[in-house]
Amino acid sequence: MHLLSALILCAALPQDYYPPPDSAGGWRTLKEAGPIRDVAGMDLAKLDQAWEQTQRCTQNAGLVVVRRGYLVYEKYAGRAFRDANPDMASCGKAFTSIACGIMLSENRDAIPDGLDTKVFTEKYLPEAFPLDDPRRADITLGQLLCMTAGYHGEGKAPGIRKGEVIPLTPAPGQDIRDLDKSSLRTVLWCAPGEGYSYSSPAPHIASMVMRRVTGKSLQDYIGEKLGKPLGWGPWGYCLYRGEVTLPNANGAGSIALHATDVMRFCHCLLRNGRWGDRQVVPAAYMSLVGKPSKDNPHVLAAVRGECRRPRRRRAEGRLLEIGRRRLLPLRRPVAGPRDLQDGRERRAVQGGADADPPDAQVRWIARRLEADSEDALSRRDVGRRRRPETGPRDGVRRRPRLTTAVP
Repeated sequence: MHLLSALILCAALPQDYYPPPDSAGGWRTLKEAGPIRDVAGMDLAKLDQAWEQTQRCTQNAGLVVVRRGYLVYEKYAGRAFRDANPDMASCGKAFTSIACGIMLSENRDAIPDGLDTKVFTEKYLPEAFPLDDPRRADITLGQLLCMTAGYHGEGKAPGIRKGEVIPLTPAPGQDIRDLDKSSLRTVLWCAPGEGYSYSSPAPHIASMVMRRVTGKSLQDYIGEKLGKPLGWGPWGYCLYRGEVTLPNANGAGSIALHATDVMRFCHCLLRNGRWGDRQVVPAAYMSLVGKPSKDNPHVLAAVRGECRRPRRRRAEGRLLEIGRRRLLPLRRPVAGPRDLQDGRERRAVQGGADADPPDAQVRWIARRLEADSEDALSRRDVGRRRRPETGPRDGVRRRPRLTTAVP
C-alpha cells in the first residue's frame, strides 16, 4: 500500500497547539471551504485538484494536509484508510535520523564525539570485524546519516562528487536474510567523505550503532522517545518479508504509522522538536537537520528532468526532484510542464562562476517548483477538444468522447 502524506508548512504556525491522540479526539479539523480559506489559508478547490492527481499515482492513495495546526484535508482511496499502517519505505530514514539525534543527547558519555565519531570500532560495531576494507575505519556517524560514507548506491543510483555525477556499476546491497551483515559488507565506491550516493546500508548501520549505544531496538527506542510522547496509535516496522522475519527493524525504512501520526511527527519537528512543555528532540540536533551539513559537501540541490510521451498525443512532461544535503532526508517530487531554458538559471542550478549563493539557489528552485506545480495542476484538468469519431468502415459519425490530456 502506498500512502502520500503532505504537510503544508506555514510561517504563522501557532506554537501552543499540540493535538491529542486520535483515540482522545485527535486533530482539530476544518471541513468547509470558508474556514479552510480564512483560518488555514488554503483553497479547497486546489486541494481537490491535488487529490485527483494523487489518485492517478496509485490504486491505494491517501492525502492528508495539516496547516496552522488544523487538519484541513484527509481523503483515502483503495485499501488506504486512516487506521492503516502502510509501509512508508524510505520515509523511515528520517525517523532513524531523529532517533540518532536523541541518542546522541542522552548518551554523551558513551559517544562523546557525536556525529564525528568513527563508528567502525570494536566498541560500536564489533560485528564488522575483521574489516574487509580498511577504509571503513574512517567512517563517521554523520557520514552514515548523510550517505557520504562511501557506500555504493541503490541499484543504478550514481555517485556525486562536488556536484559531478559519476555513473556506478550496480553492486549487491542489503539482503533481508542477513540485513546487518549485508549492510556492513556493501562495497564502498569511494573513500568515506569523498562522495555521495543514495544508499540504504548507511542509515541502517547508523541504527545498528544506536542499538549498541542504547541497548534497545530501533522500534522500541522510537516508541519510547517519539511514539508515546506524541500519542501515536498502533504502529511498527514491516518485519515480515515472505518467509523471512527480520530480527531487527531496518534503519533504512519500512516504518508503518497512521497518516495522522506522521503529521504529529512533522508537527513536532516544525516546533523545533517540542511537544507541549517537553523538548522531545534535542534543539541542538534540530538546528542541524534544518540546514546543509558539513558531512555532505557534494550535493546542494539536484534537479533532474524526464520526458514522457503519453498515448494518443505527443507531449513533454517533467519530473523534478529537489533534495538538500541534510541529516534529515528530504525528497519531494513535483510535476511541472516547463523546462529550464534560461542560461543563467542553468548556471544557478549547476553552480557556475556567476551562480547565486547556495541559499539563493535553493530558494530559486523552490519557487520554480511551486510555480510549475500550480501550472501543472491547473492544466491537467483541462479536457481535450471534442472531435467527432467515424466508424472504421461505414463513416457513420459516432458519439464523441472526452478524454483528459495528461502531460
